[in-house]
Amino acid sequence: MLLLGLALAIAEEWVIQQTSISPLVGSGVHAYSRVWGVNWVYFLWALGYWSVWVVQIPVQLTELVFPARREQLWLRKRGLVIVSSAFVLGACTAWYGWTQRARVKIFHMLPYSPPSSYLLIGIGAILLLVCAPYVLPSRRSRDELPASRSAPPPWLVGLILFALGLPWAAFILLGWGPGAVPNIPFGPVLAGALAWAAFTFLLARRWTSSPDWGDAHRYATVLGGMLACMLGGFIVFKVTGAERIDWIVKSILNAATIAGLISLGHTIKRRA
Repeated sequence: MLLLGLALAIAEEWVIQQTSISPLVGSGVHAYSRVWGVNWVYFLWALGYWSVWVVQIPVQLTELVFPARREQLWLRKRGLVIVSSAFVLGACTAWYGWTQRARVKIFHMLPYSPPSSYLLIGIGAILLLVCAPYVLPSRRSRDELPASRSAPPPWLVGLILFALGLPWAAFILLGWGPGAVPNIPFGPVLAGALAWAAFTFLLARRWTSSPDWGDAHRYATVLGGMLACMLGGFIVFKVTGAERIDWIVKSILNAATIAGLISLGHTIKRRA
């Protein structure tokens, strides 16, 4: 799922809307971390955001809401055709709406067409990531795992993942313009972000491989990740000077989401 999430990130941010390889809105050609025609900080943020918050967390949440369907395919052949067609239509709409209309008409930026070689690199990376799960070795079953490998209490899992996710949720600020810390070279920023992501991945992989990992831990993962994303969004609003209506609508939607998560938490507790 993580590899497929990375493939989706490249499809969206590199091939479709091309935000990782075209000059970012409001940043100009010589933006912070833009080298060889790639917005490296923004691209790295997008890989983490799409693979975790757009794919992994929603899938975990859906399986918690519908536990009886967890081991079943979500789509049969007809559903796969319908969803794939909708994805292609949405991708074409997103490409045209952003690259041809919004960038030029709303943000008054010059039209930009990335090199064909860059698009081919992105498509090749997507194909490799989609095929990779079929050749990688499968994880061992829980019965084969050492009994000494135990996961922390669910509340601690949620707290740690919230603390690890919050900086990443606000990491996008460094990708726009000169960034919030323009005096820091982007090389150390990229290295630190990669180390942060690797540590989080290895930690989560160790926990989820534990024999005692259960729905309470999955719920804590979803809750910690979503709260980090919510708070990170408010930080971005504060720094970028969002409109009042943005604050109001986001507050309403976040409050409704938190209420739903609390209700789901009670359901999981009763189920356990």
